[in-house]
Amino acid sequence: MKLGDILIDTDQTQFELILPNKGDKKFNLIFAWPYALVPEGQIILFNNYGKALWSTKVEPQFLSIVPNKKSTNLSLRSDVARMTSAPIDIKVLNEMKYLPFIKFCIHKLEDNSRLQLCSREFYFSGTKDDMQIKSRSPSQKQSRLIINDQVVNGGQAIILLNDPKQNLNLKALSENGALLEFETRMSPVDFQDVFVSENGATLNLRAEGALPAKQDKVELLEGKSWKAQIPVTDPVLYLRGAGGLPMRQEFYLRGPVPAEAMRPYALAPLQTKTYSDQIIIDVRAPENAKVIIKDKNSGLKSFPDGHFLWLLKNLDVESDNKRFMSFKTANSEFSVSHKVQKGTLFHAKVYGVYEPSSSLLLGNFVLDWWSESFLGARGDSHFLRWGLQIEQILALSRKDDFMDYSLARTALMYRFKPGFNFVDPTWGIKIPFQSLKTSLATYNSFGLGVFYQGENPSFGGSSIDWFNFDLTYYSGASNSAGDLRYFLELNTLFFLKLNNSWSWSYGASLIQGDFENNTTSSKIQMQGKLGLSLLF
Repeated sequence: MKLGDILIDTDQTQFELILPNKGDKKFNLIFAWPYALVPEGQIILFNNYGKALWSTKVEPQFLSIVPNKKSTNLSLRSDVARMTSAPIDIKVLNEMKYLPFIKFCIHKLEDNSRLQLCSREFYFSGTKDDMQIKSRSPSQKQSRLIINDQVVNGGQAIILLNDPKQNLNLKALSENGALLEFETRMSPVDFQDVFVSENGATLNLRAEGALPAKQDKVELLEGKSWKAQIPVTDPVLYLRGAGGLPMRQEFYLRGPVPAEAMRPYALAPLQTKTYSDQIIIDVRAPENAKVIIKDKNSGLKSFPDGHFLWLLKNLDVESDNKRFMSFKTANSEFSVSHKVQKGTLFHAKVYGVYEPSSSLLLGNFVLDWWSESFLGARGDSHFLRWGLQIEQILALSRKDDFMDYSLARTALMYRFKPGFNFVDPTWGIKIPFQSLKTSLATYNSFGLGVFYQGENPSFGGSSIDWFNFDLTYYSGASNSAGDLRYFLELNTLFFLKLNNSWSWSYGASLIQGDFENNTTSSKIQMQGKLGLSLLF
């Protein structure tokens, strides 16, 4: 059986028994299966009624990979995985050895994919001290292939997938009774560059998205980009679909492919993310080629020394911002493109805040403003790292036994990992200034804080799409009404997206202000927050 570039030898899907020593209460099993198909998952032993008897998790570090000596096709992945189980209670063996037959399945479940490979049927034979596992002759002698609930005649099929939302369901029964079932989808891929080698034998590809199934001739680049080479005579590449299953990508060459000499080169690292409405790329044109701009969202300024400035304008948050230009010679014309992602500059958050210990209701407004660079400075230490935060907290209710207050803050933020707010996880520091007003006095102080922003944590499930965590310490301040020794605040906020702009936001804060006059606000206060956030 062949699936893409994987050879599935169901005769190699088997297991062996390691008999226990006399008096031992444990025994071991050795499992074998096609490694490329299921590098990890869960192994389950079933009895003849389909009841699970025992299971274990496949751990890659416990596998030994051996070549399939029966396979002579070097282009196919045919290695066999072997794994010795941890010691199993002898009760499991005593239950299995009297069964008419047993089998094992390797199960793998991921987002948008499900895979199960089940062995043929086996049974135990021999005496207690010389027991063996043998194959049982299957009642089903004819192989069958069913794809998307349709029986495939001839035992092979090619299914075309054009949409990442399309499901592919397959069920294949081999002649020895082994069964393969899976459900998968294609993974999106964007081919960004292709050129032919100088000798005309190799196509050089650059893409972003789904990775090639075989990694031996693939160069991984920044983000999700990669480069690979394929022969011109057989322009086929297998890409990983959902669950890692291989999907065939074939290239049809219906005209000339640009050679290395016809490729333009950026004279500085390409900018793929921006907060601006436009960017400029400094490009060196191919020799003896005329640059043509047909894209209304592109501009061009040429220089006598052979380089030019390519202006990508009218960038929008909601689109992929792909811009095109062409190079024309006497014999041919080729187009190139570049894609830029635009981020949202501002993030506004409005909360209702409740403090149980004082029954106090507060209003909280926060505005984050993220910048392309700090004061126009360029370089990696400035690009997509800086932000400014403005915050206002006002008391909406008053309690006679509580010293009501308001807070006004401004903070400069720095991301240690560059990227977009609400898109790219990062951590960083912030330097805030705080003006705390109470019914007795006003305290102004500087502080230092750390923050972390990330995607849905493992415990969040479907109720969290993004979260922020920050801890900030403010220095003391003096006043005739009493000294503020310090002010400490811990915030945890969670966001549930309603669409690309709006999100529900909820969380909690712990606040402690140490006042010399020992008012009730010197104690640790806990606050609950609920509100909305807007990216714009």
